[in-house]
Amino acid sequence: MRVRPVLWVLLFLSVVLCMATVVPDIISPGTAQARYPSVVVETDTPAFETISFTFPYQTSLHTIEVTLDRTLFEAAARTPKYAAFYGRPDENMLLAGYYRSFVSDGAQEQAYEAAAVPLREIRDRNMLTPDEYADLITVFVQSIPFDHAPDDPAPKFPVETLLLGTGDCDDKTILLAGLLAHEGYDAAMLIFRKDAHTAAGIRSDDALAWYGGYAYTETTSYSLIGLPAGALGSEVSITDTPVIIPVGNGTTVYHAADETTYLGRRAMAALAAVPALRARIDELEEANPSVDMVPADSRNARDSAEALGNKTAMDTGEQEYMACLAEQQALSQSYESLREELDKNIRLHRYIMANQHNRAGAYAYAQTIP
Repeated sequence: MRVRPVLWVLLFLSVVLCMATVVPDIISPGTAQARYPSVVVETDTPAFETISFTFPYQTSLHTIEVTLDRTLFEAAARTPKYAAFYGRPDENMLLAGYYRSFVSDGAQEQAYEAAAVPLREIRDRNMLTPDEYADLITVFVQSIPFDHAPDDPAPKFPVETLLLGTGDCDDKTILLAGLLAHEGYDAAMLIFRKDAHTAAGIRSDDALAWYGGYAYTETTSYSLIGLPAGALGSEVSITDTPVIIPVGNGTTVYHAADETTYLGRRAMAALAAVPALRARIDELEEANPSVDMVPADSRNARDSAEALGNKTAMDTGEQEYMACLAEQQALSQSYESLREELDKNIRLHRYIMANQHNRAGAYAYAQTIP
């Protein structure tokens, strides 16, 4: 998977720093002050356009309609996506201010509310808990197609990602963090500069909240809240410590990460068990653990003794035959047991992988598998 480098942002900002020393009138006077992207809609007449999104959540396929203002989209699209600053501000503070300008831009309220209204309807209709509602919002954003190689590397405002119906890791993370914050959750952006990746975070009370109390939440594909990148086969690999950028004023905490922890552990353990089980099965298959494969010599010796009426030889042959038969039956039972264990682990891993849009269902299923 190709993710969009975040380092271009710093390059953009460095270039603007040089510009600021030459053209000081484009920025406010003072030390370490900055001007970030801000959308200005130049008309009071909205032009609404409805976009449909279809995505799985729990056991159903949901379709929602999001009505967006195209004039807002056009204003966002033409907004310069760079920051101008004066002085030498802290790099992380500058990065935080830059990304917050996309998430918290005042004009995006219409886009957030347009997406939130149908999501709330699903929440209310299905009586979802706050944890389940966070899952729903996350799955919705994850369902938006991931753009591996955008023509324009600049981040997009939420209205752009929604109306275009696609986005890269920055775009989808901005949208998810903004939507979660809009709906009252304590959310953040996690910027992994060395890994050139961006993810969302939601405040969690579980041990998986490694990043300043925020649980890692992938946006480029379906993934359970709290699972670290690459935990269940994702192509994203994280080695860096992120810059953590809290957004909004939400206070709701995610309390279901213990289930995520359980599912991640079960899925990884099931996958790890497969190679050894297959190797053992291959060994037994080479030994042909079948009743029909009881050594011919033992069977023939017993039959010959019986034909000659030699009772002692018959008894010895019968004992040898029964011992061989018992050994083969034990091997056969071991083989069947290993096959069942292999099938169980494969089924469990596949089910969890295929149901990352359905935490509650995957958790319930996993608990039925010993």
